[in-house]
Amino acid sequence: MKAQGRIVKGVGGVYTVACGTRTFELSTRGKIRLSDKLEVGDFVTVDPQKGRVEEILPRKNKLLRPALCNVDQVLVVLASSPAPDLGLTDRMLVFLEQNGIKSFLAVNKADLHPEGFFEDLRFQYGRAADGVLCFSALTGEGVEGIAALLRGKLTCLAGQSAVGKSTLLNALTGLSAETGD
Repeated sequence: MKAQGRIVKGVGGVYTVACGTRTFELSTRGKIRLSDKLEVGDFVTVDPQKGRVEEILPRKNKLLRPALCNVDQVLVVLASSPAPDLGLTDRMLVFLEQNGIKSFLAVNKADLHPEGFFEDLRFQYGRAADGVLCFSALTGEGVEGIAALLRGKLTCLAGQSAVGKSTLLNALTGLSAETGD
């Protein structure tokens, strides 16, 4: 019984593949093991009875860091503190545009922004990104709008350290990922 699924985790040559509501822990068969590198996000054909991945389906895109394939969109998270590295933001947006990946700027720490901070970023990046949103992962302001944007999409969060990526994940999912002060 062959099925199609998506790689959701890979550790030491064992891959977790989500097929609908079921997940399977599978290895790769010889040809794939020798020639192709599976990445999280890859769509694959699997044979759960044999316990292996049979085929990698064509990729629509690939991020290098983190290694992730078939991304629907990237949420670039910024904040007023630490001061945003706009050069990094520019490079990310150019890469995403070149690779046909939707990009959204998510400006965290809305409760701490100096006056005009969000408006300036929206003015600067409003046409470069597919959307610019403001939220506070700490207070919950605007988080539902982020959740609606992410629903049903494979989304990668990107941004500098300490801008609130893990805090946002915790707010969206109820996880307890470690966060800084």
